[in-house]
Amino acid sequence: MTRNSGKLSKFGNKKILISLGVISILLVAGIWGLVYDVFGGARAGGNTSHTPATTLPLAQPVSPLLFGTNIGLFDSNDQVLTSAATRTLLQQMHTRIIRMPVRSSLSEATEIAAALAIKNIGAIPLVVLRGAVDPTVLADDSRVINDMNHIFGNNLVYYEYGNEEDLLGVDARGYTASWNAIVPQLKRLAVQGQFVGPVNFQYDRTYLTTFLQHANPRPDEVSWHEYTCDDSWASSICISHIAHWTNHISNARAAMIAAIGTALPIMITEWNYAPNAVPNDGKNNNSAFMSTWTSMALQTLAANRIFASMQYSSTNTAIPMITSANAPTAQGIAFQGIYQQMILGGQQPPPAPTTVPGRPQPQPTLPSGGTPIPTGPIPTSYSSFTFEDGGTDGWRGHGDQTFSVPTPTMNLGAKIFVMDNQYHWFDADAMTRLAPGAWNQLTFTLPSAVSGQLRQLGVQFNNPGTAILSTNVFVDAVSWR
Repeated sequence: MTRNSGKLSKFGNKKILISLGVISILLVAGIWGLVYDVFGGARAGGNTSHTPATTLPLAQPVSPLLFGTNIGLFDSNDQVLTSAATRTLLQQMHTRIIRMPVRSSLSEATEIAAALAIKNIGAIPLVVLRGAVDPTVLADDSRVINDMNHIFGNNLVYYEYGNEEDLLGVDARGYTASWNAIVPQLKRLAVQGQFVGPVNFQYDRTYLTTFLQHANPRPDEVSWHEYTCDDSWASSICISHIAHWTNHISNARAAMIAAIGTALPIMITEWNYAPNAVPNDGKNNNSAFMSTWTSMALQTLAANRIFASMQYSSTNTAIPMITSANAPTAQGIAFQGIYQQMILGGQQPPPAPTTVPGRPQPQPTLPSGGTPIPTGPIPTSYSSFTFEDGGTDGWRGHGDQTFSVPTPTMNLGAKIFVMDNQYHWFDADAMTRLAPGAWNQLTFTLPSAVSGQLRQLGVQFNNPGTAILSTNVFVDAVSWR
């Protein structure tokens, strides 16, 4: 964003006052036409800057980490490792997180090559560690984490403990006992690691509940896999069963609240239509089916505000995103198109009403490049915005934030949210009802768990009524003390 000190916008001086801990923003809404005057932040230290207004649309909080994939990594000849063109295509598809397995058949050199490929693509790594079925799990996983520390340094790495161990006969208590014995030691070793479980082959409420009730430490995120049909089933069944995912996600959040009093972020670390697909099965060689199925799958995951998800798999399987000739498949084309629509274009599905206030939520984003994308009126649901560049201009965690917002005569609520360095969204528990025609002040005290430089800062709005509305919102006087 261009900074021109002292330049006035159509609503006057947009200023940012930063002291050591509270953010304060003034918002005004009152002109029909859904445009929002927002501005970039300032760096902490008590300085004041003046920034011209910028028009931005509201954006629903869909996480960019929804757009992930797996590396098959069955051997050292994996296409992602051997082809620079494949890695370039994964970048062009906007692959934000990549999951890599650690197999007993792989050499350490192959694992390191896979991690370096993920780093060069610019994706966040999710590493599948050995779990309860490995008799030398601590030594094996310690070696892997030491390698990841060397490659990724202080950057975030997600670690899943095991993979589909329920399918291998490990029950919830056995898995949890192994987690409790091994993960505390791995957490001390990992420089910037988050640990994820129980990695079930399908959603299992009982397994998840038992794990969460007894896991020590508690996982940073929970995960399982989602497929919709057997390869032999009709295409219509594979498509219709996508709707089951919404039931699983809603049920999982309810189970987490019942078990531990809060809903943790959810990762669907494998998804596709069938786990046993074979080449040319009448589905993966049917472009219309693959495009429809993939679009519906991603729309469903987005509507349910999944924190992260990974298609299975990028190459070397029956349902790849990239062919052996380095051409995008129908699934790869749909994947890229949905990212451009949702993340770059801001055309995101309304959220399912299953998120839990006050807990980490998926990342809200805006189109990059500073060019507004036209949107429609605010529906009767939640919407949010962040600053133009999606960031916080150097603001760091700790303290309180306050925004001020003037509104016209309408029933509108608002609250502050922040994104920490680990892509978790924290917000105030309750919406503040905005008084019409006056500046409204919103305040949020950061939880003690939030530290370091923030990734994003913004305001979420809620229209609880039945009437669709649109308006201009103006922001002023942001402070941090």
